[in-house]
Amino acid sequence: MRNHPFSSGRSSSRIALVAAVGLAVAGCGGQDDLSDLEASNDIHVEAGDMYFEPDAFAAEAGEITFTMDNVGEAIHDLMIAEPTSAHVIGTTDPGASASGTVRLDPGTYTVICAVPGHLDAGMEATLEVR
Repeated sequence: MRNHPFSSGRSSSRIALVAAVGLAVAGCGGQDDLSDLEASNDIHVEAGDMYFEPDAFAAEAGEITFTMDNVGEAIHDLMIAEPTSAHVIGTTDPGASASGTVRLDPGTYTVICAVPGHLDAGMEATLEVR
């Protein structure tokens, strides 16, 4: 398993970036209408070369399990970008799958890949917790 990007000495700047993203998300009300999405607390995500598919999903408040299939050429992870920066799935190698569970309150969250450069390349999704 490779080192996670938050394990290096440069982690404070990465944590600050993720916290800033989370705070910005908390203040955003202009998301596309997610009310049409069917809620599931067992979410399957495909991580490809700088994308998540689907890029929007919904769940009911409480425990939410994410399963991520890395179909890309690079390593990826899955993080709920909130002020506490909840890592749901750590770094996953190409061709691998992993699962993780997190407990969330109602709200709209941004899901990101926190591998350096991946968020900047647009690797993010929206999660509505009802």
